[in-house]
Amino acid sequence: MRWMHLNVSHFWVEWFPCTDKECTKRYIDAVSGFLSGEYRVVEYFRGEKYIKSKLQKPQDGKWNDMAGHYGSLFPFFSNDMRIIRNKKSDKE
Repeated sequence: MRWMHLNVSHFWVEWFPCTDKECTKRYIDAVSGFLSGEYRVVEYFRGEKYIKSKLQKPQDGKWNDMAGHYGSLFPFFSNDMRIIRNKKSDKE
């Protein structure tokens, strides 16, 4: 079985199987959205300890989760947040 991966800082998610057209479409959307600067990855920490991260896209004026990665058994205790986002092109 073939897998497609997206890794940004602590965020790591995989889509499979790559032979499924809908799965491939969601993967291409996620990668294209992040590379274009439209989507973002949000990481959560407790002090220096990584808790979780999410890939988000803007929709109706707010950020909606597309995928998530959890690094801790207790992801609900997080204090600090870091946003990772490519800068959109100035040509837009």
